[in-house]
Amino acid sequence: MSPRQSAKREQIIEQAAKLVHLKGFHHTSVDDILEASGAGKGQFYHYFQSKNELGLAIIDWGAGRMRSTLLEKVEQGQGLEAIQWMLRCVLETARAARCNGGCPLGNLAAEMSDVHEPFRRRLAEVFESWRAVVARTLAAAQRRGEIGPDADVANLSSLILSTVEGAILLAKVQHDARVMERSFEGLWECMKRWQA
Repeated sequence: MSPRQSAKREQIIEQAAKLVHLKGFHHTSVDDILEASGAGKGQFYHYFQSKNELGLAIIDWGAGRMRSTLLEKVEQGQGLEAIQWMLRCVLETARAARCNGGCPLGNLAAEMSDVHEPFRRRLAEVFESWRAVVARTLAAAQRRGEIGPDADVANLSSLILSTVEGAILLAKVQHDARVMERSFEGLWECMKRWQA
C-alpha cells in the first residue's frame, strides 16, 4: 500500500471512529462514513471488505491511540504515582469533553460484545492489555515498597480498570465529571488498605 493509500485508509478509520463514538456502530452507516471522510464507495471497499472489517480497524486504531497517549506514559511512570496520573488524565479528558461520548472502546464493548464475536474478542484483548499495564505498574510499586507484599496486583488492576470504565459510563449518563472524581477518590481510599 502506497503512503497516499495508507493515509486515505487512516482518514476513513479516523472519521468513522469519531462517528461511531458519538452515534454507535449500528447507527453509523457507510454513507455517513463516506461523507465524513470524503471517500468514494469504491475507495471504501478497496480498503475494507465490509463495515464490520472497518469496525475491527476502528478498535485497533483506538487501541493504538490509547497506548500512545496513556499506557506508554503509565509504563514510563513510577509506581502508584503513574496510576494516579492515569486517573487524572482520564478525569481531565472527560472534563474537556464535558462528559460527552464516554469511552470509545467501552461504548463498542457495550454495543457489540453480545452480537459480534470477533468484536468481543478484539475488545477483550484491548482491555486485557490495559489491565496488564496497570498490573505491571502495581507490581513495580510493590517492589518499591509502596504496596504491601500481600496485595494481589492482578485483582487490584481489575478493580482499577473496572472503576475507571464504570466511572466514565456514570459520568456520561449524568453529564457530571464529579461522579468520576468521587469514584476515583473512593478507589484510592480502597487502595490505601494495600499501601505499605
